Amino acid sequence: MKTQQSDSRIAGLAASARVASDRLPVMVVEYHDARFGARAYLVIDMLVNGVAGGGCRLKKGVTAEEMTKLAQTMTRKFTLTEPHIGGAKLGIDFDPARPEKLLVMQRVFEFYQAFLHNCYVTGADLNTNESEIVACTQAIGLPCPQYALARSLGNTERRIARFFDGIHLAVDELGTMVLNAAATGYGVCIAAQRALQPQDLRGCSVALQGFGNVGSGLAKFLADRGAKIQAVSDRFGTIYCKQGLDISLLLARRDERTKAVFPALKVATDRPTSYEFIAEPDAIYEMADDLFLPVADSGLITEENYRKIKAKYIVCGSNDPFAPADLEERLFELGKVVVPDFIANAGTAALYHTLIRGEGPVILTEVLASIAQQIGQATDEALQKAKADKISPRRAAEIIATEKINTYPAYYPTTISKRWS
Repeated sequence: MKTQQSDSRIAGLAASARVASDRLPVMVVEYHDARFGARAYLVIDMLVNGVAGGGCRLKKGVTAEEMTKLAQTMTRKFTLTEPHIGGAKLGIDFDPARPEKLLVMQRVFEFYQAFLHNCYVTGADLNTNESEIVACTQAIGLPCPQYALARSLGNTERRIARFFDGIHLAVDELGTMVLNAAATGYGVCIAAQRALQPQDLRGCSVALQGFGNVGSGLAKFLADRGAKIQAVSDRFGTIYCKQGLDISLLLARRDERTKAVFPALKVATDRPTSYEFIAEPDAIYEMADDLFLPVADSGLITEENYRKIKAKYIVCGSNDPFAPADLEERLFELGKVVVPDFIANAGTAALYHTLIRGEGPVILTEVLASIAQQIGQATDEALQKAKADKISPRRAAEIIATEKINTYPAYYPTTISKRWS
């Protein structure tokens, strides 16, 4: 292992990490894999109670700046819900289609193993899944990606056993989907329910952008609560039905590998004649009056399409759905109510907190109640402050989070750059 001593390189990384805040992250640790041409960036925005958490994403073109922004979002997310840890993010700059993907991930995790053992907890994110993350942590001798948090609380083995029992628990109303895959969608559903008050979800018209693990689980939760899901989109197009879509049918037709539903359902001979198939994903913005739910990739809401959003309420299940980010404020100025991503999609964070910190056997109803309490309270607080101060829910939530963050002990920023050949 060779350590680069370029002061200019380190200064450049620190400068690129300073985004949307005067506060630098506690640590930016860069990894170079000369064998496979991969890079990785672990950004620890803040350590709270000695721990920071955030998912591991893998895509071509990952940057330290992008990971820093996401790590800051994780800090706010954990501050507004109940894990009481800091935010972090691990990004791997590598093509996810290459056959060496898992090997590269294992090498990255080996490089960062001291952090995973002592202070960093992670999970699946863009182009990574739970089985890959667990395999990588177990390859370096750790039982699970949340080891550092369990270790910090004591009774480590018992907490880890409870964690695995919980994440693999089947969610009855979602068929074969387990709690780990359903938690984010459930949290978005709760945030939507709170945003609509005093209106109820029953009969509410919904447009859903994205039908992957989050979107499909969310759709089922909403449908079971009486919402009328009029439109669903994926990257191939938009499916619309004024009377409401049959979510069970969409789930049955969805491609489990690509998570797309438009192509298969469009050619199905038994599809309802009332369904319209529009070969334009952006048609989703104009398809519902009440609730628009972005749960697909980041940055899909742009200058070109944000004014097309018809719904009054927007609940952000995807990270950073707006490009540029100030579109969220512009939508607020247009009279929309936007629940920010770091509240609405905190369901998995709330789940992990509940499992790791809880006692006794894992009971599904109790876990869901805990997630609902955490997401519901954060949503209520942000919306109440936004209304009282006549500011956007995001700005209100950021103020609430900042006030809490300012009570945390300070750490000195560090930037480390290393090459592993």
